[in-house]
Amino acid sequence: MIGSLAIFLTLNLAGISQGLAISVSGLLIYIILSPLILLFIHVDGSLDRIKEMLKFGSTKRALILLLGIPIVVTIIDFVFTVVYGIAWFGIFGEPSINTDLGTSWESGTVDIALLFLSVAIVTPIVEELMFRGYILDAINRKHSDWTAIIWSSILFGLIHIDPFVGGQAFMGGIIYGWIRVRTGSLLPSIAGHMMWNMLALMLTYL
Repeated sequence: MIGSLAIFLTLNLAGISQGLAISVSGLLIYIILSPLILLFIHVDGSLDRIKEMLKFGSTKRALILLLGIPIVVTIIDFVFTVVYGIAWFGIFGEPSINTDLGTSWESGTVDIALLFLSVAIVTPIVEELMFRGYILDAINRKHSDWTAIIWSSILFGLIHIDPFVGGQAFMGGIIYGWIRVRTGSLLPSIAGHMMWNMLALMLTYL
């Protein structure tokens, strides 16, 4: 978070627009984090297992893992989010969410493309490797499936900082974690996460 903010401020001071600075800083942070996460996984001795969880298999299996399951997961996540939003509104009032990413449909093609690359492609891959790959498995070695799913989801929610968004992320983490455990693959959670972030971008942030 601090690193991302530092990169954002540096780019902003250099005269780069807010939207482009947000997208580029997000991309750079995840590019830096990716080898570190892979190093943790390697040191932990889980690299071969992660590779297995990223295999496509047959065409039919790939379609199920990358399209069928993620679509169902996204619909379920959407329903849960609507119910959660109604409950939050009833208890705490309207949530205060900063939806200004400095980029809109009126922005340049490069700005929009980089935002989608950062939020809808790179972020889901890195976060799923970290939370549903490394962290969930590390906890699962000593505890039950549900203990691993819940604790990895709590950590996933906490990195989103904002209480309302953190709650949404926690629910998403539960769904993605359960799918990861049930299928033995990271592909459905990565694809589902991509679909969700893309939907959020199009409906809320742009």
